[in-house]
Order: sequence, then C-alpha cells, then structure tokens
Amino acid sequence: MDHLDIPPSCQPNATTVPFLGLAPAYDRKGFEGFPERYGFDKDKLLSLRKSSGETWIDGKVFPSDWVESFLQEWLWFGMLHEFELFCGFEMKRNDYIRTDSAGKEFSHIINTTLLLPYVRAAVIDQLRILEVPIDLQVGELVNAKVFDDHDRISAERYGPFEVLESPGDLQFVIGAEGKMTMDVLLLERAMPDRELNNTSVSARQLTTVPIHILSRALLESMRYSSKLTVSELLSGESPNHLWIKKTDSKRLYSCLQEVGRITTLLSAAEEPALRLPVAISIDILCTSLDNASCLLMDKVKGGKPPGTVSAFYLKSFRKQLKSRNWCLARVAEPREDIISLYILSLLPSYESLSHSNCDEIQCLERRNELELLSFKHRSTCDGNCLKVVFDEQRLIDILHDGGIAGVGRIQDYNRLVTYQVINVTDKRYIAISHVWSHGLGNPIENALPSCQIEHLFGLVTAIGGDDVLLWIDTISVPIKPEHNRIAISRLRKVYSEARWVLVLDRHLEQVGNHWLEMLLQVLASEWLTRLWTLQEGRLASALLFQFSHRAISVAELIGTKLYDQDLFSKIQRSLQDRITARFTKQQDPKRQFRSLISDLSHRSVTVSGDEPICIATLLNLKLEDYHPFPTMVDIYRSGVTLPLELLFVGNTRLKDPGLRWAPSSLLKHSMNHFMFSGDRHATLSSAGLLLRADCIFFDHDLDFKLTHEGYGNFCCVRCPGGVSFGFTMRTDILFNFRDYQSAAILMSGDISDSRPMMCKAVLVSDLTEDAGILSGHYRTDLWVMSEATFADEGSLYFMPSLSHLTRHYTTGSFRLKQAFCVD
Repeated sequence: MDHLDIPPSCQPNATTVPFLGLAPAYDRKGFEGFPERYGFDKDKLLSLRKSSGETWIDGKVFPSDWVESFLQEWLWFGMLHEFELFCGFEMKRNDYIRTDSAGKEFSHIINTTLLLPYVRAAVIDQLRILEVPIDLQVGELVNAKVFDDHDRISAERYGPFEVLESPGDLQFVIGAEGKMTMDVLLLERAMPDRELNNTSVSARQLTTVPIHILSRALLESMRYSSKLTVSELLSGESPNHLWIKKTDSKRLYSCLQEVGRITTLLSAAEEPALRLPVAISIDILCTSLDNASCLLMDKVKGGKPPGTVSAFYLKSFRKQLKSRNWCLARVAEPREDIISLYILSLLPSYESLSHSNCDEIQCLERRNELELLSFKHRSTCDGNCLKVVFDEQRLIDILHDGGIAGVGRIQDYNRLVTYQVINVTDKRYIAISHVWSHGLGNPIENALPSCQIEHLFGLVTAIGGDDVLLWIDTISVPIKPEHNRIAISRLRKVYSEARWVLVLDRHLEQVGNHWLEMLLQVLASEWLTRLWTLQEGRLASALLFQFSHRAISVAELIGTKLYDQDLFSKIQRSLQDRITARFTKQQDPKRQFRSLISDLSHRSVTVSGDEPICIATLLNLKLEDYHPFPTMVDIYRSGVTLPLELLFVGNTRLKDPGLRWAPSSLLKHSMNHFMFSGDRHATLSSAGLLLRADCIFFDHDLDFKLTHEGYGNFCCVRCPGGVSFGFTMRTDILFNFRDYQSAAILMSGDISDSRPMMCKAVLVSDLTEDAGILSGHYRTDLWVMSEATFADEGSLYFMPSLSHLTRHYTTGSFRLKQAFCVD
C-alpha cells in the first residue's frame, strides 16, 4: 500500500503485505472465470472452511496458505490486470513485487510504489495520442472550447485564445472583448503555489503537472473533437470515438463490484480465509483503482462500492487503535472508507495513558476528571516556578462595567515582566479554547503557574505580535457564583469579538505538518469531544489550531488543495467537509438546532447542567432570562424551531408531561442512519410533539421475548405490495418488557425510497386517532432496515451481525406522511 500518502508519524506502523507466491500466477486471461480455469467452483471456493492449516473445497483438502495465495492472485493481481486493460497501457507484474530483506516469514512483499507513475504515464500517453496541447507557452494562440450556462459549447466563442500566466488558473484574451477569467478544462493549469516559482508555462515539466489537471484535459478532449460540426457543438453531443469504450469501463466496474461482494463474504466467516494484511490490501487496491479510474473516464456507479468497511476490519482496527492508547470515544471512525480507517489506525495517539477499557460511547478514564482539573506545570518546568494570582476584584469590576476582562503582558524599563488584568473590549486579543484537564484549568482561583503564562504569551505573540492581549477562562472568569454567572452569560461576546480563537490540545501540540495527519488528528482530538469547546469554535471569527510547528487556521486546513497525494484515497474533501461542518456558523435560525444535534452527538461534559447553558448560548437565547441557568425543558419550550431529528436521538427521555418524547441530553448519541432529506421540523404543543412521518402500523400487538442468547427477536414486518422491513429491540427495552398495543414505527427515512436502506426510527404505542392525528406514547428508538439489508448471504447488502438472531414474522401496513402527536 506504498502508493498511499502515509504521514511520516504513521509509517513505522504501516502494514507490510506479504506476497504469498504459492499458487500459480494469475494467467492474465480475465478476472471472470479464473477459479473455473483451475477447476474450482467459485461459489464453493467462497464458502471456505478453514481449520488446522487446511481448507476444504468441494470435499477436497488444500493447504490453507495455498488457497490464500490463490485468492491473492485472483483478487489482487487479477484486479491489477483489469485496470491495465482499462488503461490500455502496459503494466509489468514484477514491478509490484519486491524482495523483503528484513522479512522473517515471507521473502517477498507487495509493492505499489509504481502505481502513481503508472497512472500518470497512462494519462500522458493518451494525451499525446489525441494531440492535446499540453506544452503551451505564454503568448501562444490556441483553440479552446468555452461552455455556456447550460454546459454546451458556444460556437460563437470558439476561437483563438491567448495564454497568459496567472497563479491558480490560466486566463485568456478573447479577441477585442478584453481579459476574462474562464474555467476552460482543456487548458487549466491549477498549479500548487510551490510549483509556480515565477516560471512560465513552457518551463514547467510535464511530470510536475498534477495528474488530475492532465486528466481533466484528457476527459475534455475525449468529450469533444475539434472536427465537430457546428450543430454538434451547439448540441453538446459527444463523439463516438472515445478513447475508452463504455464496455471496458463497465467491465472494470463489474469486477470491482464483484471483489467487494467476495471480500464481504470472506470477512464474514468465523475464521476468514484471508489474513488481515492481505484482505486489507485487496480492498484498498480496489478502492484506489476505482478512484484512479475517475481520472480516465466519467462514470456512474451503482450498488455497494468496493472497500466498504466490514465488522471484520472494524474489530481489527479498533484493536490496533487501543494498542496505541487511543480512546475509541475520541476517534471518529469513517466506517464507509477503508483507506481513511486504515490510515487512522496507524496514527500515534500521543497519549501515555491506556484506554483499553473505553468504548465508542464513553471514556472511562474521565470518571475522576473533576480531581484532575487543577493546573499543571509545563513539562520543561521543574515545578517550582511562581504561581501568578490575578486580581479577582478587578475582574469583577470590568464585568460589572460591561467589559471583557483579559490579560496584558507588561514589561518595564528594567525588563521586568508583569501580567495585569485589562479590559480588552474593542482591543486585539486572542481567546484560548482548551481542555481543562490538560493543565490550564483551575476551579479554585484565578491563577496559573508562571511557566504556563509565559508559554501562552509565547504562542499568542507569535500570532498577533507583542501588543496582542490574552483571554482565557481560567483567569478571566471569576470563581464566585454570583459573578461567574455574569461572565458565563457574556461568553458569546468574548469568542465572537476575539481577533483569533486559539485551540490548545496537548495531543495536537505534538502533531507535525503533514496535511493528512493534521486533518485526522483535529477530527480525533479530545478538544473536539468536549461540550464547552463547541461554542468556542463555532463563535470564533478566526479559529486557529496550535500544532507542533505553528498555529494553522481552519480556513487553511479546509482550503489547502491537494494534488497527486490524494489521487487514490480521495479523502481530502471528505475530511475537509467534516471539519467545515463542525465550524460553519449556521445563520438560518430554523437550522441552528438541527446542526447542534450532529455537533453534540460525539461530545461530553463533566457537569451535566452545563449542556443547556451551551445550547442556549449557541441558539442565541438570553441567559439572563433564566435563573440561575436554563434547563433542557427551558430549551425545548423556548420557542426555537424544533428539528424532527430530536425525536430519533437515542438517549434517555424527560419525564415532564408533553415532553416525555424529548431526549434529556443530546450528548453522546449515534448519528448513524439518520435518513432526513431537506428541512423537516416539528411543533411542540401541551400534549406532545406534533409531526408528520412515514410509518409502519402493526396488525397485531407486539410480543417480544429475550432469547436464551440474550438477544431480542429480529422482527420482519410484511406489508402489502410485497414490501418487508426488519428491526430488533434493544436488550434494555426487552428486560422492561410489556405488551405494546396499537403500535407503530415512525421512520426518519422515506418508505417510498426503493434503495436498500437502514434508518433511525422510534416505536410508539397506545395510539388513538382524532381528526386525522394519531396520538401515542414514545417507547424506544430503534433501527429499521429494508428487506435488501437483511437479505440472504451472498447479497451485496448482507449483514452477518443479524444472522444469529431468531426471526419473528408479523404483518403490517404503511402510510406516508402521517400526522402524529407523540408524548
């Protein structure tokens, strides 16, 4: 997996993939039919029984290592050959095998270093065949195709363009119309800044041009020919002489789909026939080839993409993460992306404390966190530096005057440095956002050791200069409750008016300057799992993260353009989109609460009463209107627009009449399988939550029991029209079981959606109808899946985790957009 851009800190942990070499080499006669050409029945080959080093196939015994080698030849080298056929450019098998001099078990290993140069060579080869102008010089006149607003070529503007130098995109002069900036794919040169160096286009070597730019030129030249007639230009029709035939692309994608199905089946076995490194390498290769093929031809895929993360991989990767002291509650797993999850499993945690007992929901090491909130000295300090205590009365006076209390660094003529409380209102100051247990907290007094104060000013002056001021809650928020309340109510003003907000996380401060590690470490940071930091990051006008080498803004993290480094993984955009979603200010009041449901799902807090305070601040509610602070009941009854997603959050419920549907907390809940499309809202009444949802009605009362294994029944509901749905009840609900009469399932997704799906849902019972509105009691949340999701083994959507559950069949019917009142 050498073709991936692995951060330097991860490389010592990278997986070595053995080349087994026991079975006959792949025969290059096509992926389909390879097992049969060696006398194997494919279906029997894929239902392997592996035991004591031997594998049984069709009543015959084979050494397990030989069978694994056979699968490697078929699934890995077979797919590599299919990609070669797709590209039409020669690929040498031996280039992807190398000797491992340090190997203890295997003398040869898989090596994919040449995969990137191969893709570049394939693209350049076709550009030359099609005579695409790829070595343009400044001042040259060339013909370029320009699109109108409807993505059609405008014949009137199809004429000579003059190539001009410009960072980013080239610009063109069109006759006498003057200079215009245009997105002309055929000639685009979106070069990284580091590669410009004030050189002309002609001075750039073709080997330094990012492959995706070359491929966009190739795709454009394939779509349109310079010999098209005017009518063809206006219609936007593609020529028939495309470089890659559609049949070739269909063959490649069919093979990729088949490998995805095969690896899913193999990994579902109790004793998988493929060892983990070999299995991972096959899925990562297929995902990489799938992404690389986008550079060579437009395509539309259907069904399950190769590389979907199975339970087999998740279990193995979690074990690796724990071995590196990662807390699973802190790690945001990209479950649908094998490459991201693989690289994430290699990341160092920069954590000395073991988190082997933590799960995905809760960090068990935080149980005694209140005892760890006192400040700590810097690791470079011997622990004997002076403690700097700030004047609390001065803080209080500034607050009562309506100001913001910060800290200034004062140096006199004798170079004696002192730190003073200053009103920083309308001044340049940097607000610090931090995790209290990382050493900068102090619940007893407004004080920190001088080593920490000096370190803080060293960081902020590197950003804002010597005259910049500092705000940090440990110093700037009074301890006394009556004054603390005033400071808390003013936090929105503090963070929104700060020139910069600087994030300090002890793990991030050890991270180097590799783009991928910075993105992954931010998303897996402890800072991102804490409640208070949500508002601090969301309210900031300019948010910075402190890494080991410098502070980097969110804008830079999400704005950095990657080129060949991200060619195979395609994870840059997904990671940057996730960071963007975390810190984008939601201006629409109707969407603010909805965005918070996702933001709060992975966060935790030490004091439970702090949650509604933070939510109220982010919803722009006035804290002064509540005494002493708002509660979750106050939040729901505040009149803000309530998103329908609230009903499907899987946490405990409030006990207040009319609010027994409402989650008591929005922290630490799963966002998996929320299926909402568009903005869907609900209305709070005195009787409960008024909403519309697709639903399934049961023809009979529900009667669930626990099986002897401790699992609930898996219920299949058969509805008219041959439509079936499935769900299972949580064990804690079954232990408190009573018959659910006149029950229905309300779904977050659309029943009319014909695609295979799994979506969040809730069970309501004791339904009564009045004026077309069904009123009922909330019982529990659950997951509902369409029939394709719990289909028989062999389906692309088969879920092995459901196979051990006893199935119970019942009947029901469904309605679309039914009106409900739920309490």
